[in-house]
Amino acid sequence: MLSKNPKFSCLNIINLGVPSYSLGNIKKVISEKSIKYNPVIIFTSITWPWKPFEDEFYGTNPSEDWKKVNIDFFKENIISRDGYKRRYIFGHYTKYLIETLLGRFKLYILPIIKNSFDENSNFLLEIQDKERYVVRPGIRDFDITPKEELNYANDHLLELKKAENNLKSIQVTNPPKFFYYMHPYYYTINIPKYSSKGKLGYDYLVKNLPAIDMKSKLIDSYLSDVKLKDIYFDGSHLTPKGNEIWSEIIERKLLKELENSNISCDI
Repeated sequence: MLSKNPKFSCLNIINLGVPSYSLGNIKKVISEKSIKYNPVIIFTSITWPWKPFEDEFYGTNPSEDWKKVNIDFFKENIISRDGYKRRYIFGHYTKYLIETLLGRFKLYILPIIKNSFDENSNFLLEIQDKERYVVRPGIRDFDITPKEELNYANDHLLELKKAENNLKSIQVTNPPKFFYYMHPYYYTINIPKYSSKGKLGYDYLVKNLPAIDMKSKLIDSYLSDVKLKDIYFDGSHLTPKGNEIWSEIIERKLLKELENSNISCDI
């Protein structure tokens, strides 16, 4: 949406996508992927509150490894492919079908066979555990002490600043400017029971990153005219209207930055 604005016609706006639900992946995109585009400004979204996995999704030391990318885990659990290929039954792409079938056999069928001889085993639960690499803890799981929450938010701050400084050290001539914005969960805005979930960490990051407070902007400028259910289509993902609102807020920030830098796309 930003690229459609004629005021940004002289800019090359690139969406680097969703870097997975992991602080480690976000850091990798900032410090390693974005450098390819020689960025001038980088906007990064922080979904909050979210909680990392408590098992070995990230590594053998979950309390610290959630800040990293567990390459070995993904290699073991997610079938690799070179590009986006249609999985035809016959022909050149047969190998992708075979890889998929073997992966599913390992994930589903083997546990059934293995545990059919053990009447005390619940293989369905074990299969669910194996699939946890695609399931995140929800907002109801964000049940930590105030001290833990502030430490957790500060971990985000420190890790993001490390990635930011790493990129700036590489791109020395024209280091990019960084802007962050908080992406609140639907439930923390609309459901009183969850309105205080993550508030300490949210406010800490807004102040210290600093980050744009999307929750306050929604409440102050939009929710009198638009229903929240028309902005979110689930707990965290936006509808087209939601994306339009997010784009408006970011546009204003970007326009202000261009103005401060005496940059104009007007011919």
